[in-house]
Amino acid sequence: MPKASGAVTLLALGALSIAMVTACSDDEPQVTADCAVKQADGSYKAVDDRHCNSGGGGSSGGGAFIWMYGSTRAADGRLTGGTITRPAAGNIATRSGTVIRGGFGGHGGSGS
Repeated sequence: MPKASGAVTLLALGALSIAMVTACSDDEPQVTADCAVKQADGSYKAVDDRHCNSGGGGSSGGGAFIWMYGSTRAADGRLTGGTITRPAAGNIATRSGTVIRGGFGGHGGSGS
């Protein structure tokens, strides 16, 4: 009987592990962020994340560097849609994979 008892224990531990992972899974919406600069024509163009991570005080083509959330990125780097307002909820990560908020290994990075 000890073998059957051990099997039941293992089965219970496996079920408990699955339940814990499911309960801890992240149901928050996923939001993509792009570091961007406003162009002279009023559009936004994606630039390297380091510009926003370093304080974003630079200027190029008409504006300072900002984070754009939920945009669509064209092949030429132009961003359409999205917002400059940081979402109140959800996990935010850049296209390069840097976690701004939420997820494993996230940090409290700055943003608009």
